[in-house]
Amino acid sequence: MDQEDPEKRIGELERQLADTRAVPQQPPPGPPAAWYPDPSGSGRLRYFDGNVWTDSYSDPSAAQPTGSQRPARMSMRARLRLAMFAVVGSLILAGAIYGLYERFNPFHVPELTYANHVGDSTNVRTSCGRSTSDDECFSEGKVKSWGRRICSDLRRGATGVEQIATASADPVVGRANAEIMVYWAITDLCSDQMPKRQDQWKNGH
Repeated sequence: MDQEDPEKRIGELERQLADTRAVPQQPPPGPPAAWYPDPSGSGRLRYFDGNVWTDSYSDPSAAQPTGSQRPARMSMRARLRLAMFAVVGSLILAGAIYGLYERFNPFHVPELTYANHVGDSTNVRTSCGRSTSDDECFSEGKVKSWGRRICSDLRRGATGVEQIATASADPVVGRANAEIMVYWAITDLCSDQMPKRQDQWKNGH
């Protein structure tokens, strides 16, 4: 067996060593971008962007001492206010949608049709408010209640004139509104009582 030339072996080792030195060595990773105590000793926090110190400073209570800068948390009071505004906004929106539903009556509910017809000819209020009950004002609730009562009495044998007289006795209804309610109750809620309707009642005349 031939012996390896020592000089040739030394030359190969030198070339391998040179190749090893030619490979650039990666520097160890530095600290991540975050707030750290100011190295100049100012007592504040200073932001390190991962490469160099920036000119951004902060009090220790205004930023995290380590890690990325985090957004300030919303206070409990602000959360409660936001929740309250969301609830109130939802109620207002729901009321508006319900009002539009009742006004346009997309499903042609007879009672809504009746209430809308009466409301187009009278000064019906949607509601009476907290200080006044439905019994003390001519409200939409009262109109619907009278519509059901009128049809019930008519089917038990009462005449349209008698129903007008009964409704007129309600101090917040009056004669003209009573005629309008009876006319539209027969038209929209109990058309089987149509012979008892008189056309002159339509506009409260």
